[in-house]
Amino acid sequence: MRIILVGPGIYPIPPIAWGAVETLIWDQYVSIKKTGHDVSIVNERLPERIIEAVNAAQADVVHLHSEAHIAIVERLRSRLIILTSHYGYILQKDRWSDNFKTTFNQIVANNRCHIGTLSKNIYNLYLDAKVPPDRLSTFVNGARADLISFRPVPTFPRRTIYLAKIQPRKRQVKFLDPILNLDFVGPLGRYQFPKELFSSYLGEWTKSHLYRHLSDYPNLALLSDGEAHPLVCAEAMTAGLGLVISKWASENIDTSWPFVDIIPEAKIGDINYIAYVLHENRLRSISNRIKIRSIAVSKFDYGVLANKYIERLSELLSSR
Repeated sequence: MRIILVGPGIYPIPPIAWGAVETLIWDQYVSIKKTGHDVSIVNERLPERIIEAVNAAQADVVHLHSEAHIAIVERLRSRLIILTSHYGYILQKDRWSDNFKTTFNQIVANNRCHIGTLSKNIYNLYLDAKVPPDRLSTFVNGARADLISFRPVPTFPRRTIYLAKIQPRKRQVKFLDPILNLDFVGPLGRYQFPKELFSSYLGEWTKSHLYRHLSDYPNLALLSDGEAHPLVCAEAMTAGLGLVISKWASENIDTSWPFVDIIPEAKIGDINYIAYVLHENRLRSISNRIKIRSIAVSKFDYGVLANKYIERLSELLSSR
């Protein structure tokens, strides 16, 4: 099987530092390659270059990782074209931009495009839009257990890492109180929040530094006001971390796991409550680190997900 993964063309693949979509494309590429299939990456910003590269490859499967690529679907030559949107507000229709509303409707209407969803809830969103089930598949984001270090005992047992690009959607600016014991890691976005606002801003880590040091912490906080399926949750669990997350960051997370706490939207402004939850979650997560790592490997490791991905592609190709 010949497969092409198409990136957004914004950051390099593999990423040197940030870029969740670029990371998952690279990890998917490496893992598919290990299965023995022919896989390559196209990561161009200009549509004409994408079209030229994809059509020259004569692939069986083209997987587009940006909703903007719906504009070129009709010009691509492949037996199977899959499109996945990573739009952060995809599950909140009242927050969709005008541009995304138009793009979503184009995706729904284009029968040549198979839709790859990141979670069951996103799958159901397309069902509600009258997309037939045979046009839908779910491919969750994964992590690389072979790259992410794991330590049975965290280096900083009293602190929590908040790992995300610094921007309004991730809401870091709401959680600067030092009683939360948060360490912020991530690039300063175009909004340029001053570093001095942060009680503990550690800067933007390279991918290799992140994979070595994520396991220094007992848990991860991610209290965004919108997510599709955040890659960082899978990465954190693979490093043995528990999760304190907003409901928007909980896609594909079993909230019955003892190391997972969901902060209700009504409590997002209650710093004392969040501090208590973070503290209690640290204690429970430290005692469950091996279990957390084991669950993450079984559910999110790309070594497992790649085989499921290939199996699904084979099913879809056989029906064409």
